[in-house]
Amino acid sequence: MIALDLPSYSRKENFGADETFHQIVRALARPMRRTGQVTCNLLGATALGFRHRDDVAELTRLLAGMGIAVNVCAPLGARPADIARMGQAHFNVLMYPETAETAARWMERALGQPFTRIVPIGTGATRDFLAEVSGLTGLPVQVDEGALRAPWWSASVDSTYLTGKRVFIFGDATHAMAAARIAAREIGFEVVGLGCYNREFARPLRAAAAQHGVEPLITDDYLEVEAAIAAAQPELILGTQMERMIGKRLGIPCAVISSPVHVQDFPARTSPQMGFDGANVIFDTWIHPLVMGLEEHLLTMFREDFEFQDAAGPSDHGAAHAARRAEPAAAVPEVALAAAPGVSPPDPQGISVKRKEEPVPAGDGAAVEWLAEAEQELKKIPFFVRGKARRNTERYAADRGLRAISRETLYEAKAHYAR
Repeated sequence: MIALDLPSYSRKENFGADETFHQIVRALARPMRRTGQVTCNLLGATALGFRHRDDVAELTRLLAGMGIAVNVCAPLGARPADIARMGQAHFNVLMYPETAETAARWMERALGQPFTRIVPIGTGATRDFLAEVSGLTGLPVQVDEGALRAPWWSASVDSTYLTGKRVFIFGDATHAMAAARIAAREIGFEVVGLGCYNREFARPLRAAAAQHGVEPLITDDYLEVEAAIAAAQPELILGTQMERMIGKRLGIPCAVISSPVHVQDFPARTSPQMGFDGANVIFDTWIHPLVMGLEEHLLTMFREDFEFQDAAGPSDHGAAHAARRAEPAAAVPEVALAAAPGVSPPDPQGISVKRKEEPVPAGDGAAVEWLAEAEQELKKIPFFVRGKARRNTERYAADRGLRAISRETLYEAKAHYAR
């Protein structure tokens, strides 16, 4: 029996997991003779962690390339007997500080096992991690980087589409700080927001935010996160499942980088975040929402083309093909609009993923009206920056006392804010 004294209502889940693992290790692990081969323990992986199983497999492969075997992986898959023999390893790899840093520090003091400080998420961090392991063990770094795909993309003309994209990052501190480094140094994004929900890592998160010149956001209030994202007006969100839902409401693409996650973030395929293979997965995961956003923009631009009309019919039947009949709009059942006593029924016009932009009042308080020609021109702007273009144009018109926005006003506002 191992007694745990945890402040249930004042600390969060990560603190509880970290302290629980620490007490288990402290109760069971003992100093032991080191193994003949250089070995390490992998610390911090959990069953419900974001891609933790795949990260364990990737690090095991990377370390094997240097001649290092894994002694124990814990807490994921470990039994009491495994914890008891953790003292055999030469050093520890701290994969996730949120769940294992306290245990790693105790093992360093009590068992004489140093631990790695660098989390190998991203190409640069993986190289730094391997160099750190080499310094701890005296073994040379022998890893093939030929499988990296990002350098090929960087050499293509398409890579210029990514340069300078504004990204807002939020999640657990480990993944958020790693994502900020990748975004700024390896892809060329502009980090416009950085935050985490675990207050135990406020100090390193603040330091990372200072490096990127942004104000740190440390909170577990999703409404505060949503307000910060709306104010930053990013073109991409990197966050948890909660930020994915915020992105849907704001019309901003999002890639998940951290727990809490949805079941869809546990794919059947191998999708690590760590190591060089993880760097490829991260690159694909982040770029996909932006590339798909570009495709949606192109579809929007050409939707007035006769071949893209819903009534046009299959284009492979030639110009004489029969038009398709328009499907009648589905009626909203009355029962769906029913509400509890004292509660206003939902507005069917408001049941949508994207929120309608509210017009900015003119200088005298009157709302600014969009002319049809301006609305049509606005649709040609990519959806992921359309909201910002609308707000900027309305602000431009309001500042000048204009009551209607024409196509010329839209382009004047564009030129104004471009300066």
